[in-house]
Amino acid sequence: MRYLILCPTLAILSTAAAAADKPDPNKPVNPGDKIICKSEMFVGSMIPKRVCMTRSQWERGAEDAKDAIESQRRRYEKGWAPTGPG
Repeated sequence: MRYLILCPTLAILSTAAAAADKPDPNKPVNPGDKIICKSEMFVGSMIPKRVCMTRSQWERGAEDAKDAIESQRRRYEKGWAPTGPG
């Protein structure tokens, strides 16, 4: 009895979800929404991983990295230096 109700319900939900994923051809496409995939090497791994983000996410990540480097440079110029082991 449960299967008689469950199967048609899943079929209806899956077709509704598939219809919702289709983009509207009349809607203008934002160039920042284009997905770009790159192979990135991470510390401690010899195997590159594929990272996919939108153009605006890649740009924001690059800006954040530049800001972090600039912040460290300013700290170093003020006399703060990281102390390591030994």
